[in-house]
Amino acid sequence: MTFVKTTLNMFLSIKLLLLKLSKSPTFIIEVRKAQVNHVSGAKQPQFINDCKDIIRDNQLRKGLIYGTKNENGKIVIKTSKEISAPIAQRLRNVWSFYS
Repeated sequence: MTFVKTTLNMFLSIKLLLLKLSKSPTFIIEVRKAQVNHVSGAKQPQFINDCKDIIRDNQLRKGLIYGTKNENGKIVIKTSKEISAPIAQRLRNVWSFYS
């Protein structure tokens, strides 16, 4: 079981590194062990607090939440595949109050 957890954490770390290198997100929030960590980019303290509430309410254990600019220059929320579609939609809905 420890090997599996270590391997999954390693893959999440690799995803985080690749995300930083490839898509130039405006911010990255990492969820690890059900804890929300602001990793990099623009700080939106209230959005981060709202993310914490959503993560706690849905008992999410891991994943990445990040903002990227769309073709119009507006920041949109994207998530890693560990975050289900309904939770990702809740995050996008919350972000709409801050964008």
